[in-house]
Amino acid sequence: HYTARLLSENLFILQAALLFWMLLAGFVDQRRWCRVGVFWLLGIMYLTRPNALPFIVLFIPWLVFMQYRARKQPWGEVLLGMALLIITVNFIALRNYMVADQWLIISPIPWRRAADGHFPYPTYPLDHPLTFLKDIGLRALYAFGFMPLMMKEFQYRPHWWLMWAGFFATIGCRLYFRRWFSFMEQALFGYVLIMLVPIVVISFIA
Repeated sequence: HYTARLLSENLFILQAALLFWMLLAGFVDQRRWCRVGVFWLLGIMYLTRPNALPFIVLFIPWLVFMQYRARKQPWGEVLLGMALLIITVNFIALRNYMVADQWLIISPIPWRRAADGHFPYPTYPLDHPLTFLKDIGLRALYAFGFMPLMMKEFQYRPHWWLMWAGFFATIGCRLYFRRWFSFMEQALFGYVLIMLVPIVVISFIA
């Protein structure tokens, strides 16, 4: 039990912190090895938590665009980084090949294992829209710190309320005053939104 958690959720938190440090060092301090290493780190994050795949897929085009903005001819760094990423994620394919004799980077899993019980099949939101919206609303409130609304045994998290208030206030102020988000703000907000939305909508949030 603890081995899986230490090598999964907790390790992923450390990798996420390292990701933002490498972004800062690579694009603000202009360290080339960090700009390349970010791609490799994304592959490591996928090995640690495969449910980070939506974030990685959407993050890579943004990262390539930022590479282009940082240097007008970044393709050498991009190709090297993508090569490291592809090599790294193929370790999962190697594991699958050794276990199931199939070279698969994305392991196929049944829908009921990938989604929580509130989302039993892909067209469920269309068949039961009100029930689905109610469930999504409760799960979103859970993620914002109103845990007892879903699970009575948990407590409210006021410090989460402050955190989310600051998060959305920052976005609102940027939009209101028409000031574009800085490089690190784009990375941070994108990470939070892309990682959180699939968890609230599909995955088991507890």
